[in-house]
Amino acid sequence: WLDDIVDPVMRTKAMESLGEPPQRSPSFPNLQTNQSEGDYLLHFLPLTYLLSVVIPATNHVLTANRKKQTNLGEFLQYMGLNLMMSNYPCCSIEDFFRDSETYTIFKVPNFSSFMPCYRYREFNKYTQFATSD
Repeated sequence: WLDDIVDPVMRTKAMESLGEPPQRSPSFPNLQTNQSEGDYLLHFLPLTYLLSVVIPATNHVLTANRKKQTNLGEFLQYMGLNLMMSNYPCCSIEDFFRDSETYTIFKVPNFSSFMPCYRYREFNKYTQFATSD
């Protein structure tokens, strides 16, 4: 499906950023053999816009603030963490990145193995969805 919505150069960049191809998911048996839940999510994201506007504009601001640049894979992790966090509205950001288990009414997942809290906060502060051009 990427072939229909993304030009070949952008598709190559997207696939390189995502790393290894996903494995078949038992949760979504109707997806094609090489698709996962992540592929299902990617189907609804504007990858061309992310690659041509959001990532470059965010990298410009990150560089100007002496922070490490990002790529599509890391940015998608950030978006995925936001989606997961939205299932736990009673928790603070710090609760998701604590080394010890955190409980409110239920156990809060620990996302520190996906992204450090400081990096998540950098994305919150510096992500740009448009350019001034």
